[in-house]
Order: sequence, then structure tokens, then C-alpha cells
Amino acid sequence: MFGAKMKYVVFYSHKGEEIIIFPKVIQHSVMAENVEDSSFGSMRPISGGFVVNGLCVGESLSLRMKSRGEKDTALIPRMLDIEECIDDEVMHTTENKKHVVSKNKAKRLRKKYK
Repeated sequence: MFGAKMKYVVFYSHKGEEIIIFPKVIQHSVMAENVEDSSFGSMRPISGGFVVNGLCVGESLSLRMKSRGEKDTALIPRMLDIEECIDDEVMHTTENKKHVVSKNKAKRLRKKYK
């Protein structure tokens, strides 16, 4: 895919869906096979494609699977532990005081780290 720097495959495991992003020189099917083998078959590929400007797009010809677009893109912050960064920022801003973050503030923080 033109302009793509990275590829990805989403796997289903006992923990739910997990995304793995990797260089475009590696074939989707090779990555999927290695992950499936190393997890003793507990991780199965369910979608694949390319990461372009932070968005999951396209399809994997070698896996014969398409990107699920926004659904796959939403897995990237979880993989990067960005939710943890949001929690850390809240901790630093409260300076050990009891503090409740409103829904809107939490939403703004999530957008900040996307």
C-alpha cells in the first residue's frame, strides 16, 4: 500500500483482541504464523492491513483478510499503554490529593494521547 511504513495483524486470544504492528518488509502471513506458533495456537489472526498516518487501512493479501478500520485502529492505544499514561497524568495533577476525574476530562485526556 502506498505510503505505508508499517503492517499489522490483529489476533484473537484469551485476553481478547490484540494488535501487533511490524515493519513492512515482513509478510503478514509469516508474522501471523510465527505468533500463532509461539503462542501454541492460542492467538489466531482475525484481520490485517497497513498502518498509515496512525490509521489501520487496506488488507493483507497473504492472509486474505481485510482491515476493520476504526475497530483495529482503536486497539493501538491499548497496545501502547496510552490509557496508563492518562492515569499517570491524573496522578501527577492531583499531587496525592483525592481527586475525581469527570467523564468529560477523561475523554479529553484520551483524545490528547490519540
